[in-house]
Amino acid sequence: MRQRAAVDSTPPDIQLVSVLHRLDRIGPAYRILVVDAMYRYIPGFYLGLDAPSSKTVKLAFLHAMTDKAEWLKFLGLDDVPPEDWIPIRFSSALADNTDLRTAEVHSALATIGTGLLHVPVARSDMNSPAEVSHHQMHRMVDHNMLGTTYGRRSERGEESADDRARHTVIEGIRETARAIHTHNTMPLDVEPTLEMRKLVEAGIPLTRLNLTRWRINQGKVALNVLDEDECRIKLLPRTQGVFTGRGVKLLRPDKGKKREFIEPHRYISTHPLMLSKFRQAKNERGKHAIDFFDDDFLHDPFKTTEIFYRNPVDGELIPLYLKIRDRELPYETVYDDVLEVMQDDAVNRYFVLEAQDQARSKMEAGQEITKREAEAEYQAALAAEEKPPSKAKLRANKSSNRDREAELYQYGMPVLTPPDADASDDDLDWGDPGEPAVILADDGMPKPSGGKPGHDAPLSSSPSAPTSLLAQSLAKRRNREVACGSD
Repeated sequence: MRQRAAVDSTPPDIQLVSVLHRLDRIGPAYRILVVDAMYRYIPGFYLGLDAPSSKTVKLAFLHAMTDKAEWLKFLGLDDVPPEDWIPIRFSSALADNTDLRTAEVHSALATIGTGLLHVPVARSDMNSPAEVSHHQMHRMVDHNMLGTTYGRRSERGEESADDRARHTVIEGIRETARAIHTHNTMPLDVEPTLEMRKLVEAGIPLTRLNLTRWRINQGKVALNVLDEDECRIKLLPRTQGVFTGRGVKLLRPDKGKKREFIEPHRYISTHPLMLSKFRQAKNERGKHAIDFFDDDFLHDPFKTTEIFYRNPVDGELIPLYLKIRDRELPYETVYDDVLEVMQDDAVNRYFVLEAQDQARSKMEAGQEITKREAEAEYQAALAAEEKPPSKAKLRANKSSNRDREAELYQYGMPVLTPPDADASDDDLDWGDPGEPAVILADDGMPKPSGGKPGHDAPLSSSPSAPTSLLAQSLAKRRNREVACGSD
């Protein structure tokens, strides 16, 4: 599948601790999201200690393009199906005019066939898929974890995020992956298009994942732009509508005196008279009676793509055109169908909201487990100290702690230590020169290999594998590297 991506980097709103010793603060990480611009499906990301660069951007795109089965296993996310992470290679990407605007990033993405475009300076609103997704990640994961900054400075007397920090980079990656999966698979509270209603009727929830799969099966890479029919209609019946700041909304004719709009239809025009009425409705809405901006419009009940306003001064017939996300609905329905659809959507909305609550509850249950484990590990580290360290001591040496932590990683990300990395030289059957070493078990038989030679994998921190054991393995690996360096 080829598609456009929206890319952006930002630090998560959370302070982290060392994977080696939870009393050592290392500050925040960096996160790069790769977001599909069509439905804001997120196929991949980067989270680590390295600042945004060509390396971390390539890692983020590589993550978006590759299978996630082993990666999810290493993170301990056994309840997340790997097929829910669709590998996508993007033909183009849109990024802010900041740290991603380098020749190295452009050339790196060009090698995978991805062109990089930039929004103007100080116009991050033009890259809304990435910006909105970052804000959602802040709310869904960062602000739910221990050590969160909530995106602001601590107030006087409030315990600082540094003092509340408990989570490692690994746990940050795990919970970001869990939140993204929830983001991709939770039902959307959206107005279904006519085409989408086929999925609803088939019992398929409208999620970012399902909608992206649906477009892939259709062979479409972008939303089709349907040209509007500009036919002139001279003899039309009247209907009542309301001028608003965003255009004209028609009132439902079947509600009597109850004022209810026909959703999601909205009609706009660039005619000077219409623009002045829109502006007046926006600025003076609270100064007049509720029906002050009501007026009569001409429309074809069997063609919902346009309506007409007749200027009472000179009789000019001014067309207003439908503004709607569902490009097919206006061409396949009449107003009576739209009213029936609104009734069905009111019922479906209740079940969507209920499903969203269940998805959030499942996500937060996983977060609670990680929070309890992190707190337990932290308290265990405190108990191991002869004297409880002061808050000032805990906050000291953050820079050196971070540098030491970074030495254990590759490109700022944790690396899985091979399971046999701690074997002594006596356990190794070196064989013939040039042949790979064979690790022997206690019975003298070769041990099975724990991974592919030459391939590093992300460090696992699943609930079933205590982080402390992994941290010990990393520490031993570092000690061996230091010893080899001294030799």
